[in-house]
Amino acid sequence: MDEMVSNNKILIIDSDKDTCRLLQFSLMKDGFEVQCVQSLREGYDVIVSSSPGIIIIDINLADGAGLEALRLIEIIKSIHPGAHVISSSVCNGNNERGKSLDSGASYFVDKPFSGKEIHSIVHRIAS
Repeated sequence: MDEMVSNNKILIIDSDKDTCRLLQFSLMKDGFEVQCVQSLREGYDVIVSSSPGIIIIDINLADGAGLEALRLIEIIKSIHPGAHVISSSVCNGNNERGKSLDSGASYFVDKPFSGKEIHSIVHRIAS
């Protein structure tokens, strides 16, 4: 079921609406098509329906933290192997970093992260 993913389409899955809005606004200024959702369920629906090439996901969400979020990363990679996942967490732990990368994330970013850091990663992926 691997539709072609578009590295111009970005999905942000994060419960912090301010983080979503700031990233969405700045990435849209760079020409990306950006959608934000606040839950794993909503994220799954968007992934299936619109094939984003870049997914930025907080692995600690209200409807699924830790293992549930890591499972979504595995599902993303099974549906769209070409998608790039940037996982993030406020917990600054090597354990979460390792588990995220083992689940298929391309990058792990500690929260709070800078917009500059995310932009650098997104532009590296998109080029």
